[in-house]
Amino acid sequence: MSITREDVTQAISLFLESSPRPMFSTVDIARFMNEPEYSVRAFVTWLVREDVIELVPGVRTTRYTGMRGQEYGVSMYRMKEHGADPDFAVLMGAFCRA
Repeated sequence: MSITREDVTQAISLFLESSPRPMFSTVDIARFMNEPEYSVRAFVTWLVREDVIELVPGVRTTRYTGMRGQEYGVSMYRMKEHGADPDFAVLMGAFCRA
């Protein structure tokens, strides 16, 4: 079974609802979805490019490989906050009144 962008986006939302922290890694989402991490990582890259999620600067977590227990760093991500759509009626009233 292959996963889609929508599957990953929905899994991120569900993971964040159930998590006490507002951040996640590709490992977290892959485990949550029970999918290979490389599949999730590919979609996370696209979601970063599309401004849906963002890399948390300066925050990393440590993971260990399953085979040899070697340590490696993992980037953390968060949902990107977007402002509300502009209220054009208010803007017109503020800038176009005579």
